Amino acid sequence: MSTIRYCLFLFGLVILFGVVSAASPPVANFTAAPTYGQAPHAVKFTDVSLNKPAGWAWYFGDEPYNRSWVQQNESSGWTARVGHSSVALPDGSIVLTGGWDGEHAKNDTWRSITKGTIWTQQTASAGWTERDGHTSVVMSDGSIVLMGGLDDSGNSKNDTWRSINNGATWTLQTASAGWTARYGHSSVALPDGSIVLMGGTGSGGNKNDTWRSRNGGVTWTRMNASSGWSARYMHSSVAMPDGSIVLMGGSSNGVAKNDTWQSTNNGVTWTRMNASAGWKVRDSHSSVAMPDGSIVLMGGSSNGVAKNDVWRSTDNGTTWTQLPKTGWVRTAHSSVALPDGSIVLMGGFLLGGYFNDVWRFDSAGSTATNPSHIYTTPGIYTVTLQAYNGIGYNSTRKAGYITVTGTAIPSKIGVFRNSTHLFYLDYNGNGAWNGASVDRQYNFGITGDIPVTGDWNNDGISEIGVFRPSTHLFYLDYNGNGVWNGAAIDRQYNFGITGDIPITGDWNNDGISEIGVFRPSTHLFYMDYNGNGVWNGASVDRTYNFGITGDIPISGDWNSDGRTEIGVFRSSTHLFYLDFNGNGVWDGAVTDNQYNFGITGDIPVAGDWNQDGTSEIGVFRPSTHLFYLDYNGNGAWNGASIDRQYNFGITGDNPITGSWS
Repeated sequence: MSTIRYCLFLFGLVILFGVVSAASPPVANFTAAPTYGQAPHAVKFTDVSLNKPAGWAWYFGDEPYNRSWVQQNESSGWTARVGHSSVALPDGSIVLTGGWDGEHAKNDTWRSITKGTIWTQQTASAGWTERDGHTSVVMSDGSIVLMGGLDDSGNSKNDTWRSINNGATWTLQTASAGWTARYGHSSVALPDGSIVLMGGTGSGGNKNDTWRSRNGGVTWTRMNASSGWSARYMHSSVAMPDGSIVLMGGSSNGVAKNDTWQSTNNGVTWTRMNASAGWKVRDSHSSVAMPDGSIVLMGGSSNGVAKNDVWRSTDNGTTWTQLPKTGWVRTAHSSVALPDGSIVLMGGFLLGGYFNDVWRFDSAGSTATNPSHIYTTPGIYTVTLQAYNGIGYNSTRKAGYITVTGTAIPSKIGVFRNSTHLFYLDYNGNGAWNGASVDRQYNFGITGDIPVTGDWNNDGISEIGVFRPSTHLFYLDYNGNGVWNGAAIDRQYNFGITGDIPITGDWNNDGISEIGVFRPSTHLFYMDYNGNGVWNGASVDRTYNFGITGDIPISGDWNSDGRTEIGVFRSSTHLFYLDFNGNGVWDGAVTDNQYNFGITGDIPVAGDWNQDGTSEIGVFRPSTHLFYLDYNGNGAWNGASIDRQYNFGITGDNPITGSWS
């Protein structure tokens, strides 16, 4: 093959695969760092989505949803109306269908590719008869399925129609679905591609049945003849990201409702989430499910009074928070959630007139490609990214992804006096023993025990414990009263073998300290990763080969990720070797950390001396019972004016550290 032809061939492949990539919806994914830290905590997020996203909607888990609504269009081209239906297509466009203009039902369809600012009529007269009170859903392939409604002659419908070209033309799926003719029902498209239709009213009165179609509305299966919630119409429902359905409010035999219900099995059974939500009873409202898994409910009619309030639930409709009021007041409108995370509301009614305006609300925490975000409040945050392009959108949610702590409790010093098995804890943190009335003194364990400390009960405070070498049993003061109350109240674990040295740390980032041992003969760490107090093998727990024979084990959060990493202190050279990247292997001082601190014979200690969320090193000198703490965290002793030196304990004491208060 000639050079020219070969280059043209490669160019063709690039073009070919570029087209394939661009013709696919994104596959959302992201990374973030650091995922753990104390407030205020700055995190950098990086998009690693596939298939060339054109836009991003980030939800960091602390969005206030307090922006103002913006009017996109005061008069949108389509006639003012109520009882219409609208859907958001995968490409981000909106299609509006039918409705009632005050005199006649409609069967026109309109589309906006500008988030409701400009509208184009798709057809003035769709194949289906004029109607309002119908519903429509969009399927994963971008097709629209329209169901039921009330025609211009007052006849309820039970036909279904499908459009594969953005509402321009329609195909009859069935002229008479299995469910009775109705209007004012609700419907959702589930992630599995099925449609579920609920309630409504028509011949025979209000309904509380649930139906499902798995073929685009062609055939239907009744899931429940009487779903538990009272028969109703003009309610709303949403499909959640996990495939569950949440149904809200409506009118039941002339009585407006404010209850919420959830089904996790395609409408077969329903659980009441709240008998009386915070929002007033209402019907003819709208609701949308957001990418972050929350629900937003808007407007409606409360005993004949149109509303402009907006409410949000982050727990599947169980509890609700009112958002700032809006510039619109109305009922019988429609709304959609777009791929960019915005909500668009269309049309509706207020006593005295019909509307054809459009309003938009932005909810995303950021729309940048690779945003940074500062968390100001301690908590555990779920992060969501919805990425989109002209073909479609995709979202991913990482539950409990970011952990933000409050101001760190500084680590303090203490000693264990083996001869009397007494713990002396520097409770007030001044580096001096001020007596048991100010500091803390506990009698725990027996002579020969090795002291351990950790947050055994996830209360943010360090408790004491001991390891008994002769029986390799851990005795942990779980309730924190400084007394051994027996294994039923405190904790006793058999872990390791005779000769092991105990270590503790939060190996799995669950906020609780777990136990472990270091085996000097093999320089292996055995860590109880799952926290059950038993060695379950390396596939469940963790074992690492780190250090050499003669090293002294140490543990701490060297990289501020909320997880405890291991390390060793080599007494002969007074060098610390810290597993900074947490992979359990010494990767050299460029990747991990090596510090020269102390002198031969010192005993290593570690703790967060300066409240920066990172563990620093230190040593205890048995001959002088002096603690030398690397307060500024640079791995070098800079003198007591910069670092910290404390005289605590007596010769022969064993050093301990922890957050005592």
